[in-house]
Amino acid sequence: MSAQKLTTDEAAGVGALVGLFLIPGMIVIAIATGGLRAWVLTRLWAWFVLPVFPAAPRLTWVGAFGLLWTFGLFFVHIEQRAIPKSERRDFWDQVFEGVFVSLLSLGLGWLFHIAFRV
Repeated sequence: MSAQKLTTDEAAGVGALVGLFLIPGMIVIAIATGGLRAWVLTRLWAWFVLPVFPAAPRLTWVGAFGLLWTFGLFFVHIEQRAIPKSERRDFWDQVFEGVFVSLLSLGLGWLFHIAFRV
């Protein structure tokens, strides 16, 4: 059995097929991690903002998702300008960091909420 080399057209077809499945999967993962961050924000808002400012509006999951998305547009753009392309993190590093930071924030916030009954 010998390895066959792909022609340029075949390689382009394989690349397009991989992109067809990879890009929607990345979008789903990005929405899921954003949803997790939004849910964590709603919990932290309910634990720490509402007791201090009772007149503040209740933050829904959709509202939190929209806030994170809106602020993300500004801060991601600023972050990308500040970091050279050679030092930027890849997609999976960003997903791991987003999930890890969200769960860490939720856990520490819950401990603080329980310990001090804020």
